[in-house]
Amino acid sequence: MEEEAPATEPGEETCEAAPLVVDCTALTNETLRLALKQWSSDEERAALPPMATWNTSAVTNMSALFCVREDWMEGRPEWDRCVLSKLDAGFDEDISAWDTSRVTTMDRMFSGQAAFNQSIGSWRVDNVVDMRWMFHGASSFNQDLSGWKCDNVTDMHSMFNGAKAFNQAIGNWDVSSVTDMSCMFAGAAAFNQELGDWRVDKATNTEDMFKGASAFDIDRNWGLTNETLRDWTRRWCDSDHEGLPHISTWNTSKVTDMSSLFHCDDGFNDDISAWDTSSVTTMMNMFNGAKAFNQPIGEWRVDNVTNMSNMFRFASSFDQPLGTWRLRANCKTLRMFEGSNFRNSRPVKASCCAIS
Repeated sequence: MEEEAPATEPGEETCEAAPLVVDCTALTNETLRLALKQWSSDEERAALPPMATWNTSAVTNMSALFCVREDWMEGRPEWDRCVLSKLDAGFDEDISAWDTSRVTTMDRMFSGQAAFNQSIGSWRVDNVVDMRWMFHGASSFNQDLSGWKCDNVTDMHSMFNGAKAFNQAIGNWDVSSVTDMSCMFAGAAAFNQELGDWRVDKATNTEDMFKGASAFDIDRNWGLTNETLRDWTRRWCDSDHEGLPHISTWNTSKVTDMSSLFHCDDGFNDDISAWDTSSVTTMMNMFNGAKAFNQPIGEWRVDNVTNMSNMFRFASSFDQPLGTWRLRANCKTLRMFEGSNFRNSRPVKASCCAIS
């Protein structure tokens, strides 16, 4: 019976194959992650060129690229996307020269990287649509991003959530395409920049946008949407005023629906006399059951309102003059003052129809 040849001759040393080095001169979505995985290994890192020189011009996806893999991610999609472990949580390499011109998603890119604070303000982000959670927990990051063109970004949910040091001027960003800004600056304790010129017309979710942003005290005179007004009102009436300007200053010029806004809020009685109601078409149930409300709103423009049914129903304290209001002839006013103690001048309809 023929014996198998030994793997090595006596006295001969075993030679392990050298690790395959990723070509960093023309990285793709896949090879970029392979290169980063190789970089995270102390044994293999020396075989790679400096990260600053990596050619990322063909990369389109940088989602969770430097995100720290956490235990809670196991079994979830984030686990496979995150290359770096907790041992790499001190990442702070110079990647300022990377070509990001083709990247479309940067969600969770630096999530959990508490040490990262490199100058990436020259990156081209023209094609990026997703920046949610991008600097989440990047507690040291505080670099100038004012040159970023964010025109195509639609999601900024939690973008700077927990970025405690960030306080840069980004008021010139075009955020007109963003629909989700919820928790965007939550926990960004140092942030206090002027954002009054931001167009947030498409933002349907701004919940907790500045929650925990303890330094933020600038009145952003945004034109609120119907959805944002409801979110802010809910928070205001729940005494969650953190990150909100005073309710008396809210810009409601674009709001069309104020129905049930303070419905059954027994304690609400804040001054909202300066609200712009010129675009509102429905106020049905707006103060229904708001037993404490009694503010002077007689100067409101209600020319376009078509439904005021139950508006002050059971608003037992309300007794402000409304004689200058001019209501449309087709405005519904069913049970408008039912159950209230309203005795003051009633609104004037454009026709002789009586208010029921």
